[in-house]
Amino acid sequence: MNLIITLLIVFFTMLFLIKMFEFVSSRSTPAPYQEGMTNQDASGGDTAYQAYAPNDALILSQQNAGNIQFLKSRVDNLDAANAKFNQYVFDMSNNLTTLNDQVNTIIEQQAQYAQSVAPEPVPTSSMDLSMPSTSDSTPTGS
Repeated sequence: MNLIITLLIVFFTMLFLIKMFEFVSSRSTPAPYQEGMTNQDASGGDTAYQAYAPNDALILSQQNAGNIQFLKSRVDNLDAANAKFNQYVFDMSNNLTTLNDQVNTIIEQQAQYAQSVAPEPVPTSSMDLSMPSTSDSTPTGS
């Protein structure tokens, strides 16, 4: 019976890990950040990033502000994905707990059924379980 429980735990753990892998791999992987990248900002408009102008402090500060806004939108997306992932793990944990309770209930019901179907054991005190004697008192032979 413990083997069945162990196999079920291994099976559902593998299912859980496969679903987590599918969830993580289904998310689109963002391209690595690089200068000159074009992406949408938080309001949905396109934000184009230009190469830095090393001699102009005003343009450099404006480009830094744009890069900060871009990075903030990426971090906000990560927070939303993290919250979704945490909810997914919480739901899976609840499902595994419910499944464990159901399996324990089935095991208890099978044990009760096995006890109700099994014949009553015969009490040993009323039975003579001694071995019959095989030795004769008369010698054989000469």
